[in-house]
Amino acid sequence: MTASAAPAVLAPPPPARATVPRTFAAMMAREARVMRKNFLSTFVRVLVQPVLFVFVFAYVLPKLGGGAMAGGPG
Repeated sequence: MTASAAPAVLAPPPPARATVPRTFAAMMAREARVMRKNFLSTFVRVLVQPVLFVFVFAYVLPKLGGGAMAGGPG
């Protein structure tokens, strides 16, 4: 007869740490650091983006026949 090996007893896994909040905080810290480093370009993008949004949806899309104003009144 062959000797059978005793089943290995596995230790329970360690409790999971709260990695999601730590990861989120690290990403926000990195984003703040990048924004401070590139303040001028970030500030310009913050100002230009809403202007381009209004331009596209109020002028370009109606000229192309799309958008909310394409159907006219009624």
